[in-house]
Amino acid sequence: MEGVVPPRYCHSPSHGQFSWWAYNCQVYGEEGEEVIYLLFLVFGYSIMVFGALGLVRFPDLYTRLHAATKCDTGGMIGIILGLVFLTDASLFIKAKMFLLLFLIAMINPMVSHAIARGAYKMGIKPQVKVDMYGWDNP
Repeated sequence: MEGVVPPRYCHSPSHGQFSWWAYNCQVYGEEGEEVIYLLFLVFGYSIMVFGALGLVRFPDLYTRLHAATKCDTGGMIGIILGLVFLTDASLFIKAKMFLLLFLIAMINPMVSHAIARGAYKMGIKPQVKVDMYGWDNP
């Protein structure tokens, strides 16, 4: 059995041999790829945190809606992309995740725009010095 390597071992470039160093590469792929996918997750979670801070910090409906849209859209794109590549899910489940990613990216900004436009038409004024859309509201 000389030279036979159990399937859970992966090649370690720094050691030049098979070792426990890269045990995760059987599950997630190479270690460099795993770090990139984890960065997608960290990016998504950080956008979620900053969006939540924007909801608390911003003064009016429009800027809070902007923060919520960035939080939902940007954060979920990062999180879903990280999960698609990091998990061992089947191809069907990954296709569902990509469909969900597409729907979030397309629908969420349109809905937020409709909410903001409806609020403006109802008379809720933004707290800005110059109203660029005053001409559009009769």
